[in-house]
Amino acid sequence: MAMVRKLAFELNKIVLLVKNCQENLTNDIGRFQSPDD
Repeated sequence: MAMVRKLAFELNKIVLLVKNCQENLTNDIGRFQSPDD
């Protein structure tokens, strides 16, 4: 059972990383499409 929990924890970390990357990408694209200056 411990291995399953560890696996779920690793998967969760990866999902969070991917979400973070997607948010950063979206922010970059938004910044690129509408420059502030």
